[in-house]
Amino acid sequence: MHRLYPHQTNRTRGQEPQKPTPVAAIYTRISLDLGFDELAVERQETECRRRAGQDGIEIPPDRVYVDISKSAYKKVKRPAYERLLADVYAGEVNRVYVWDLDRLTRQPVQMNEWIELADAGACFVVEAHGLELDLTKPGQILTARIRTDVAENESRHKGERHAAAARQRAEKGYVRPCGKRTFGYVKEGG
Repeated sequence: MHRLYPHQTNRTRGQEPQKPTPVAAIYTRISLDLGFDELAVERQETECRRRAGQDGIEIPPDRVYVDISKSAYKKVKRPAYERLLADVYAGEVNRVYVWDLDRLTRQPVQMNEWIELADAGACFVVEAHGLELDLTKPGQILTARIRTDVAENESRHKGERHAAAARQRAEKGYVRPCGKRTFGYVKEGG
């Protein structure tokens, strides 16, 4: 099922479609900000702005979508991602700059949605590293899908590693090194 996007219009046969004016946005995300004053998302935004500048595009502050301590792998709500997607569907954004594709998504289902958006001419994804992903071209679709699958796989392995480490610490009676205290434990000296 194809959706009709706001920039698509019925046109007369033989008439060339008009390319929409770039309305660009930046999406940044960090899975876990450990109190470093959001430096990772700041670096991502800086690189995305630099890349957009190479394209002659200036992105206003209200078009920067930031998710902090939000995984792109887990089925966790990412409010900024959802707003970005809504703005793309509304025709308010048609070009998204990301530091790396895995900042945008690590889920093949979500990647398929971006491919559908590109196929409809609604939005294009550009990496700050210089790769403009033309998700209408078979080779680049394949590349994006492989990279998303690799990112998803790495997330799964990371989860397994963390679970194994937690089991090992629990078996040895160790307290979690960071985060919330396990029920029944008190702060040292308290």
